Amino acid sequence: MLSEEYIGFIFAIPFFVYVIGFYFVSKVVVRYDKRVSILTAFIICSVSLFLTGPSFLFDLPQNLGLLLVGYFLLSIGCLFFFIASLPEIIDSVI
Repeated sequence: MLSEEYIGFIFAIPFFVYVIGFYFVSKVVVRYDKRVSILTAFIICSVSLFLTGPSFLFDLPQNLGLLLVGYFLLSIGCLFFFIASLPEIIDSVI
């Protein structure tokens, strides 16, 4: 059984990965086309969502380690998506 402090740390993982990974992901997104970055984001997010819960399709058990990896990958995938799509969103509004 996890205590409340550990649960708070688990849900804080995406925030810390987002803050630290923003610099590195922005360097990758600038090198490639925006469509490739958005496709990469969708693939990473899809894999991470399979890892966050038990997957009967891929026979993945409910495991805390897989949940942590899933949250880590979900924040990386969101970074790819937000950094690649933000200029498009700003250009469409202006």
